[in-house]
Amino acid sequence: MSGVRAAQSSPRARILGRAAALLGLLFVGIAVSTFRQSLTGISRHGLIRDVFLYQSRMADEVMDRLATLQLEGNPNPDPELAARDAHMAKVCRFLNAAAVAEAEYRAPGWRIELGAFASARACARAAGAVDARLHSTGTHLEERERR
Repeated sequence: MSGVRAAQSSPRARILGRAAALLGLLFVGIAVSTFRQSLTGISRHGLIRDVFLYQSRMADEVMDRLATLQLEGNPNPDPELAARDAHMAKVCRFLNAAAVAEAEYRAPGWRIELGAFASARACARAAGAVDARLHSTGTHLEERERR
């Protein structure tokens, strides 16, 4: 019995015991996180879907706007709009990657999923900045088209 006590109090046994306890806590944390995600996954997926659709619509409008301006002979159509669009593309890259994976009927990797969840609000803000720029210059373009 003294050999068992000696083994339990050895530094190696204590390290192994602590590692096992940490692994147990890690598994409990993963289980709780998975359960929490299953409860809120639908609302999060809805948020990500809505943000993706919004930024996708803004990207389409930017392409239309810049193409129209270039066809009218403007060599540098709207650098501010182009900069906001580039920022939106960078911020929304995980949402776009997740959408591509879904469109190809494959599951996005965990890195893409986490990135999509983490960047959804920033993507919405970037799309809002593009939207604001489009609308701040939109009246001018509509008046020019009427002439």
